[in-house]
Amino acid sequence: MKLTTTYVSSTMLTATVPAADIKTAGTASVTVFNKTPGGGTSNAKTFTIN
Repeated sequence: MKLTTTYVSSTMLTATVPAADIKTAGTASVTVFNKTPGGGTSNAKTFTIN
């Protein structure tokens, strides 16, 4: 899913994830996509949902 993000710094973005999207325990992965030129998709960061 695509989420709206807010740029905080060169190493941090914030996003609000709807509760319905994290209501089930498990794992989730996040990637960031930057447009061209020079953009692309970041490596995934996986986190645990309890």
